[in-house]
Amino acid sequence: MDAVGSFSDKEAMRIMKSELSDLYPRLEVTKATWKDQQKKNKKKGRLSSVERLVEKDPILSMFEFYNDNKAVASASIGQVYKARIRPGPQLEAAIGKEEAARWGGKMVAIKIQRPDVEESASLDMYLIRRTAEWLSKFRGGDLPAIADQFGMQLFGELDYIREADNCERFRELYGWWNDVKVPAACRVLTRKKVLVMEWIDGEKGPWPGKDGLEMVSIGLRCSVDQLMSTGLFHADPHRGTLMLSEMRAVFEASCIVFFAQTLMLAFFMFQAICSRPQRGNSPLSTLEALPISPRKKDTASLDL
Repeated sequence: MDAVGSFSDKEAMRIMKSELSDLYPRLEVTKATWKDQQKKNKKKGRLSSVERLVEKDPILSMFEFYNDNKAVASASIGQVYKARIRPGPQLEAAIGKEEAARWGGKMVAIKIQRPDVEESASLDMYLIRRTAEWLSKFRGGDLPAIADQFGMQLFGELDYIREADNCERFRELYGWWNDVKVPAACRVLTRKKVLVMEWIDGEKGPWPGKDGLEMVSIGLRCSVDQLMSTGLFHADPHRGTLMLSEMRAVFEASCIVFFAQTLMLAFFMFQAICSRPQRGNSPLSTLEALPISPRKKDTASLDL
């Protein structure tokens, strides 16, 4: 568990129930089948209050939660649960046969938003904007406009539907690279405060020796391509969003996993790269020397 701490697992399950409540009418047709299945899947021994909540709910019981129904990671905006999506009639009724065939039996990461995060963000933005208004009187410039732009970005990160869309756009652009793996988002089970996406095992940094150098090389090559080719940029690369994958044999190289959050144009990174030219060479000539992966014809035409 990360240092930021977690909120109540029971509260997280209630948020998940509320966000996915639109699925309840679809599950009425499988009510009898679900009850029979629950009898077969019923755990022996004493259950925790969270396990009882999951077992008795037709939506939550579509997921087989790991780690004793406790969060496996947490951050400032939400916390993550590891689960397997149970295949069967219940899932088919909820999301359709085609999506059920794709996701049934898959291991997923479920990110659930903290219950008080919107209130906290609103208070933070109020204080930031009032400070920007006060500073602009003395320093000049349109600091409130900068604060507003930051606020738009901040509240955009609270919309997990937008995050899932960004992740899929990023996967279209970079998921085909041999040494990059981007987890798929399960859009049919994602809501504003609940994000469901493919679970990928990997090792968080720092990575010693050759693996670390290779990860830096891949990360730099991918980041420069984002800046120079697509304009769609992973703006939050850190040890929680980049991992060394166990699937190196499959991809024939160390594999970066991008958990794409809110994506933005990052011209500030271009300035950082270009700020220290060496031996009279122009910054652009330095960038051109990097081995950028060839761009697919179908991705080059995407409207970004």
